[in-house]
Order: sequence, then C-alpha cells, then structure tokens
Amino acid sequence: MAKLNDRVSIITGGVRGIGFGTAQRLAQDGSIVAVVDLNADAAEAAAQRLRDQGFTATGYGADVTKDGEIEAAIQQIADQYGRIDALINIAGIWSSVPFEDLSFEEWRRVFDVNVDGVFRACQSAYRVMKAAGYGRIVNIATGAVATGRPTMAHYVASKAAVIGLTRVIASEGGAHGITANVVAPGLIATEGVLETSDISVLESEVVPLQKVKRVGQPSDIAEAIAYLISPEASFVTGQTLFVDGGMVFN
Repeated sequence: MAKLNDRVSIITGGVRGIGFGTAQRLAQDGSIVAVVDLNADAAEAAAQRLRDQGFTATGYGADVTKDGEIEAAIQQIADQYGRIDALINIAGIWSSVPFEDLSFEEWRRVFDVNVDGVFRACQSAYRVMKAAGYGRIVNIATGAVATGRPTMAHYVASKAAVIGLTRVIASEGGAHGITANVVAPGLIATEGVLETSDISVLESEVVPLQKVKRVGQPSDIAEAIAYLISPEASFVTGQTLFVDGGMVFN
C-alpha cells in the first residue's frame, strides 16, 4: 500500500526498537521518513538502513532537552521537504526507583526528555502543520498510567503529562486540520527492555494479567501509529490507545 506517498513523517528516537519499527512501517506506506536521535551518526545509520530497503529516509541529530536543537532539526526537515505531515515522538527515558528514594534530580531528568522534549517537538511541528492546514501528531505514553507501576513514579507521571498535553493540542489543532493522539504501550520486547530487564521475570509478572497472553512486539505499536497517521483516522483525535494486550482491563 502507499497511503502516505510523499508525506513526510518525523520520528524522534527512531534508531531502534519501537522507533525504528515505526520508521519501517511508515516507509512501507510510502512515507518519507526523517529519523531524529540524540546521536546524529546513529540517526543517519538508521536512515541508511531504510534507504538500503528502497525507502526514502534521512537522519538528523538533536537533543530534545536543549532549547533550539529539536526546533532547528524540524525546521531543517520542513525546509528540505517543503512539508511536515506527521510527528511521532518516541524518544524517551525511564529508570526504576522506589518513590521514597526518588531524587528530584532524577525526576527532572526524566521530565526533561519525556515532557519538555515532547513539548518542544510538538510546538515546532505544530506551527508548520498549522500553516499547511494539515498534520498528524502521535505521542507515546505507557499503559502504566492506568496501573501505577511501582518504582516508576517519575516515568508514569511524565507520561500522564504527555497525555494531557496531547489532548490540548488536539483541542486547539482540530480547527487547523491537525489531529493529536497517544499510543500507550504495555510490555514490549524492545532492545531497551531486553537490555535492562529480565524478560522472563516480566513475562511471569505481566503476561498473566493481560487478555492476550504474549509479550508485545515493536510491530504492534508501529501498526497502531500507522493507523493514527493514516487517512482512515482523520476523525480520531485526543485519544489514548492502549496497546497492551488488554492489561488495563484488570
């Protein structure tokens, strides 16, 4: 299919995991993909992997926590391609700390990326989209906003803030042809999860609580994102789509 021919999609955190899986998925629908990452070389390497598959992609380096960097990258993309049709904010960080031991420094570190970085990217892309009268924004939260996962107060709170921000963008953007939605993943077997956690322990703890009895894959999230930026989702905005095997039913 080529639903997104000539559309330009920006993906922050697009070098691996959910980010790269989403980049591949959107490219398969015909989108031009702009991969943005803190590491410019990694972003360009991811873009090259997509080009090797016959897709159109470019890589850009930007630190979303520094004023002006993501804004400059987004403007560069708009200048290069003459448009920005979709922004997908996947760049994010987390750590596991009991609430009583959580330092304010760690709280701010997570918020700097997960909230402030999303704000910067959304505002910059929104301005380009508003001028064009069209845009799709998808932000990433977590299913833990509904369950309150222990030891992750800073991460869960940051993602709850993203949901609130996205709803305001949806409220203001609708009149300008802009939709904004959130995808909230459950347990997904990304490189980050596999590197920092014992997947067998997570499987034994989390999967039994789900209605769908398996660990999620990056492709599960990529498919949800592909729908939300597609023409078929033009009447969907301000929503949080939980892609978690039914975990939030419990």
